[in-house]
Amino acid sequence: MSEPLLPVQNRTESFWLTERDVEIQNARTTAKLPESADIVIVGSGLTGAMMAYQLYREAKSQHRKISMVMLEADEACGSATARNGA
Repeated sequence: MSEPLLPVQNRTESFWLTERDVEIQNARTTAKLPESADIVIVGSGLTGAMMAYQLYREAKSQHRKISMVMLEADEACGSATARNGA
């Protein structure tokens, strides 16, 4: 079997990840992915995390329950978010 495409093994190390939080680094809230969800967010970077937060707040303000799944190929905020200067 070939090596997986993601995560890249020889990536440039991010300054923000030089001291990793072991609880967040490989966080997983469930052993098995749900079969369905109202919302699926791909990526746990700045955009994905803010989208999840805003959708959660909006649903809560309307007293609605939503099911949300965030998928990440690597570690939380470990890709583009960790490397850009914005």
